[in-house]
Amino acid sequence: MIDAELASEYVASCQELLDAEDRVNNLIHEAGDASMLKDWRHWNPDEIPAILDVLRLDRWANGKALAAAMRQWSEKRYAAHRKYGEVMLHASPEEFAKLPKPDRVDRASINSWQAYFSASTNM
Repeated sequence: MIDAELASEYVASCQELLDAEDRVNNLIHEAGDASMLKDWRHWNPDEIPAILDVLRLDRWANGKALAAAMRQWSEKRYAAHRKYGEVMLHASPEEFAKLPKPDRVDRASINSWQAYFSASTNM
């Protein structure tokens, strides 16, 4: 059984990840190339040309803000994966099947999992 505090921490880390992702998406959208919205999450940090393509979107006018937002997203993603691993150590098979993974999480899935978890702990 997952501890309620641990579940809350996981939900909070996923919500922070989604907020950081929204920030990057907004900066990319402001840069004027919406085609990058679907691909930026797959860049390899070791692959400098990939990040440079993203930074060139706005002709470097807001490149520092975009790079900082991407770095923050990367840190939030790492934190969410770490918390996911902690939660998985305590999950029952039913919880395991319902727990959204950080890379596939959206606000609806994390809210529905939290509702499921709250209902199962109140029984």
